[in-house]
Amino acid sequence: MKPHRRRILIRSAAAAPVDAAAPQPRVAVNFDRPKVSELTMGMRVWGINGVGFDMLGASPLETVKLGTHEVWEFRNEGRAGMVRMAMPHSMHVRGLQFRVIGRSVASRFARGHDKVKAGLVDKGWKDTVLVMPGERVRILLGFADYPGPFLYHCHMLEHGDSGLMRNHLVMATNAVERDNPIAKIAGFAKRQRITGTPTTMQLVAAVAIEGVCSNGASRLPS
Repeated sequence: MKPHRRRILIRSAAAAPVDAAAPQPRVAVNFDRPKVSELTMGMRVWGINGVGFDMLGASPLETVKLGTHEVWEFRNEGRAGMVRMAMPHSMHVRGLQFRVIGRSVASRFARGHDKVKAGLVDKGWKDTVLVMPGERVRILLGFADYPGPFLYHCHMLEHGDSGLMRNHLVMATNAVERDNPIAKIAGFAKRQRITGTPTTMQLVAAVAIEGVCSNGASRLPS
């Protein structure tokens, strides 16, 4: 049997009194089952959940819907015999800002964590969060503005260059398209089978056609 690893709760915004400025984790579609990103190392190469960077790829776990909120959890626990390699990671998510809603630390890392925890500032909007050795950090993200692929990665350059970087893919839905011009253009491009980066004229046509045809049935003139 694996030994039980005791964890120490540092803080949780979810447990704070509710007010207009506080993050509201219950808006997330996965409030009680956060998506876990384990910060890993194997053969001296960093990864996320044991996988390195893929320029064009995003796993189902890394695919989200435009117009939703999710809870993610970064884990920096030094698993698989890499305790001595555990080090801080500055995790950055592109394309949005998020709220930190909780931290906990494994008991075996608590002494070192006590020396720095006073300097961890989690209030307010973030695009980067420091994940210390032994920590699990939960964040609340809202995918409100743009569809498409976006990076999330460690901002320490040698870590990102070594594989601690992945894509997350924001997918537009038809319901969201009707109210979001960027999502509308992306949906139009998909229906028109436009690959690569659309030209300016294609985008202008997309705005004109999709603006008057909500069912998306119109086509660019040949």
